[in-house]
Amino acid sequence: MKRIIIGCLLTVLLLFSLPISAAAAAKPNVSIQCVSAESGETVSVAVILSRNTGFADLSLEIGYDTAALKLVKVEPNSAISCNFTTSQQISQQPYLINWVEGTSNNTFNGTLAVLYFQISVEAVGKYPITISYYKGMNGDYIDGDDVNYNQDFEPLHLTYSAGKITVEEPETQITVTLGGKTEVLSAKHALTGQICVAGYRENGQLCSVKFYPAAEKITASVDPGAIRAKVFWLDSSRPVCAAKTIMM
Repeated sequence: MKRIIIGCLLTVLLLFSLPISAAAAAKPNVSIQCVSAESGETVSVAVILSRNTGFADLSLEIGYDTAALKLVKVEPNSAISCNFTTSQQISQQPYLINWVEGTSNNTFNGTLAVLYFQISVEAVGKYPITISYYKGMNGDYIDGDDVNYNQDFEPLHLTYSAGKITVEEPETQITVTLGGKTEVLSAKHALTGQICVAGYRENGQLCSVKFYPAAEKITASVDPGAIRAKVFWLDSSRPVCAAKTIMM
């Protein structure tokens, strides 16, 4: 009897769980690509549609941090054969992108458009790029009713996935010239701190230490008795990168 009850319970659970999982998996999704770049660069970010079974209207809005990012260009995919419109001003927030097929369904899946962002030279960190349904000028549009529906005016039941731009500190290089020889110190670090040049005699004894403000190019010197020098890049007394050795 116990086995029969357990078997019935498992059957009921399967009947209820399978359709729900299938329905959730079938929902179309609009996502923003996640990319990495350096400050000061212009980067491209794709807007991607997946699991689309057909839309007559697709209206989306893009949001981002205007202090760190500037939208400079929007390039729609020319393979999508329907009318494409955007906000009148590229600086408008949130930014509208819209495709209208009319009385039929468009079953395109893939990259809808590519957004080009200019990254501030001062930006460092992670900056979300949000995407959602277009809410209208008064913010009262309903997803699947006023926008984002198929040829029968049925809602698309879109899901939305935000992306991000991860801005890394640029690689900074400092070229140190000593006695006609050069070494390059390199790190993802601002051009700040000090360059320390330590000279050593043949017996390994330290004979001179000199400091120079961090700069792209530095001409250094050591005590005439030094046969080698170690070059350090320090910021707040901490090493920024591995030291380099210059043989005299």
